[in-house]
Amino acid sequence: MTTDNLGRKVKQLEHDVLEIYELLSGITTTQGQHSVQLAGLRGRLDEHTVQLTGLRGRLDEHTVLLEQLRAESMQHGSRLNGHDNRFDRIDQRFEQVDQRFEQVDQRFDKVDQSLDEILTLLRAS
Repeated sequence: MTTDNLGRKVKQLEHDVLEIYELLSGITTTQGQHSVQLAGLRGRLDEHTVQLTGLRGRLDEHTVLLEQLRAESMQHGSRLNGHDNRFDRIDQRFEQVDQRFEQVDQRFDKVDQSLDEILTLLRAS
């Protein structure tokens, strides 16, 4: 190997080393930018976590309220069933009263017939 070749190789290696340092410098700059971006994203993620935690709390509150409404609805349903049963019994009693009125009406019809017959006989005599 000649000294000229050796000198060229050394210069080439120096040039390669300088290019590597420039590449590393660019990589370091890019890593710094990415670190800043990641920190910003971490902040936004923390904000979203706080918001989601708040929403989860509100959802839990709504779940409790819905369960209370369901329980109240079931109580109202039970009460309405009780009222329905009472109305059924009242309807039965009205049917019985209606039957009795029909019987009384039939008896009055018989009394009216008897009175008409009596009046007819009295007028005839």
